[in-house]
This record gives sequence, structure tokens and C-alpha cells, in this order.
Amino acid sequence: MAPPVAESAGIASNDKSNVVPYSVMKLADSKMDVPEKFVKTIGERPTVAYNDYCKEIPVISLKGINSSDADRARIVSEIGLACAEWGIFQVVDHGISEVSLKGINSSDADRARIVSEIGLACAEWGIFQVVDHGISEELMAKMMANSLEFFKLPLEEKLKYATKPGGFPVGYASGSHRSDDDILDWRELMVHRTLPSSIREQDSNIWPQFPETYREVLANYSDNVDRLVTSLLGLISESLGLPTDYIKNAVGGENTEQKILANYYPQCPQPDLTLGLRSHTDYGTITILQQEVGGLQAYKEDRDLWVTVEPLPAALVVNLGDQIQILSNAKYCSVEHQAVVNSNETRLTLVVFANPHSLSLIGPAPELLSEENPAKYRTYTFKDYFPICYAKQSKKHYDALAI
Repeated sequence: MAPPVAESAGIASNDKSNVVPYSVMKLADSKMDVPEKFVKTIGERPTVAYNDYCKEIPVISLKGINSSDADRARIVSEIGLACAEWGIFQVVDHGISEVSLKGINSSDADRARIVSEIGLACAEWGIFQVVDHGISEELMAKMMANSLEFFKLPLEEKLKYATKPGGFPVGYASGSHRSDDDILDWRELMVHRTLPSSIREQDSNIWPQFPETYREVLANYSDNVDRLVTSLLGLISESLGLPTDYIKNAVGGENTEQKILANYYPQCPQPDLTLGLRSHTDYGTITILQQEVGGLQAYKEDRDLWVTVEPLPAALVVNLGDQIQILSNAKYCSVEHQAVVNSNETRLTLVVFANPHSLSLIGPAPELLSEENPAKYRTYTFKDYFPICYAKQSKKHYDALAI
């Protein structure tokens, strides 16, 4: 007997214990209208198209970051401005402000320039793009290709890696990792815990074995992005006038945690009704995103405006998480962002979350406080931040810590 129409279109079950109640890819292939389960409220629906790009978001090159003090100072300044203004940026020479990391190790002048650019991007946006970041385009392409191959596997194969109800949200899911979500997002996703090494050793045996290079490429990508994150956290620290290793040490040093998320957003017949990922801030320290098709949007609060981040060749998007906002005492912002979908092309993104160790004690850096600039947030242990996030009382979780 043929399956019911809904099931054949990708609606697997209404059972709340099922973490894959819908196959978004099958829904997209069916060409049916977006099911009610995915329709956002009018206030949540997108207002800016996936390819209506904003040219203001900082793009920062890391070229020259280790070549001279002057170059490093420039890069630190750029990153600081991007963090304070936007909370998101893109990096090139590994990049929205565009910041090149080229020369970050070549001269003091290069590093000073990069630090300055990053400071500006952090202050103005909280998001920027980096180029010249040191991660090879070949590795970036392999990671994208392997992730795409995984999502194209038959649903029955992907379900072998599905998130276990009640377990840690890792593995494959469609629409959401949470079985209690009333409204779903137009995406399929795969999450891996990749650092520290103890977690990788524990989880790597459940990583997909197809494509054959999946596990090897994932581990290599994880290590490369981790090195970039360490470099960026050093630049952001310097842009705040703090020691290079301040933020890295504050969030756990070598015991910081990393998750890698692959998002697959199929074409959507009614992209004006839904979102690929609802608006939110990231609860961790810093997030690195790789994209080839537009869809990432950042909210510029002082303008009440959503802006779309343009994909740049070989660039990576950097956005600040809640912990940077708190550590900087709100000098830098954790940017609110979302993903929109479209009816023309599918979109694949790779997202690396750098998060504090669960026992890290976090609060505004004492060095940044004064009588004129008192602490805006209380100090807490990072593991105590999770209940705030999962309560979903506000998009800005850090508001719960305000003094």
C-alpha cells in the first residue's frame, strides 16, 4: 500500500519523541507548500532577501599579523572596531568588515593594523569577514563536498546518525535538534563535538564513515579552525587592551570546547514564510562560518535593520558570541543573526562554535572596569549559562546576567 501523501512528502511522524519528524529535503522535492509547522509568525518572517548584500560588514585580512608590531596593531584595531560595532566580521588571508590577516606574523605594523581593524569591526558590528586566514581553500572545499555528500544520502542512512531523544544534541536532525520545538526551521543539520581531544576520541567513532574521507577531513578542519580561533581571540584581546592570551585563558585555555555544525538549506517554495534558522545570538565565545550562497543575516540594532552577509571567495565569517559581550563589559556585541532561505538554490554552511569549558568562571574583565565603567554583568560559571539559554525567555540570553 502506498504511504500517505504527507509521509511520502517528508512528514515522518507527529511523535514528539522523534527528533526527525520531517525530512526538509523531501519536503523541498515535493514542491508542496511550506507546512504550517515551519511557518513563522509575521514578526519573525524575513524582510531582506538572501542575496540583498550589505557592503558595510567588515572584511579583515590577517596578512602580516606576525610580521611586525605595526601590522599586528592595525589588525587588532580593525577587529576591535568590528567587534564593538557589529559583533560579526569576515576574515580573509586566513572575512560585513573585510579584514585580511595577511602579514599578522610579519611585522609589528601589520599586526597593529589588523588589531585596529578587528577592534573597529567588533565595536561597530560584532561580525566581520576574514581573509588570508591560513586555512587552505582545498581543505575548505573538501569539507563542503563531504558534508554535501552526507546530506544527499538516503534518509534511512542519515537516520543512523540521528540525535538520540534526551541526549546531547549531536548527530543528524531535520527542522530542529529539539523535539519540543513548536515551529521548525527549513534546514537539515549535522552536529559533531570535535574538541577537546577527549571528546573527539569519545565521539569520533559515531561520525559518518561515508564519504570515506569524512572523519579525516573533519578532524583536520577542526584543528585548522581551532588555530585560527586562538589567533582571533588573541587579536580581540589585544584590541581591548588586554594580554594576547587573556580571552583564551578566561574561557578554559586548551580545554575549551568546539562543535562543528553543517547546515543544509534546500530550496524553499515559500521563502517569505519561513527561516532556515530563527534569529538568535550564539551563547559561546566566537563562531566561524563558511558559506558559498547568501543567507546569513545580521541585525544592526542601532538602525533596526537586517543586513545580508555577502559570501566572499575563500573568506570566513566571524561573529562574536555572548561570552565576548560579557567579558568586554558590552564594549563588543554578541550579534543577533538568522538564516533566510530562497527558491532558487540550495545553501550549505559549515559553522564552528568555540565555547568555554563548562567550569570556566566568566564575567567582565576587571582590567576594563572603572568607576565610570562599572560591571554590567555578574560573574558566573559557564555551565550555569545553559539553563538560561534553553529557557528561551529572550533572544539575548546575557540579559539574565545584567546587574
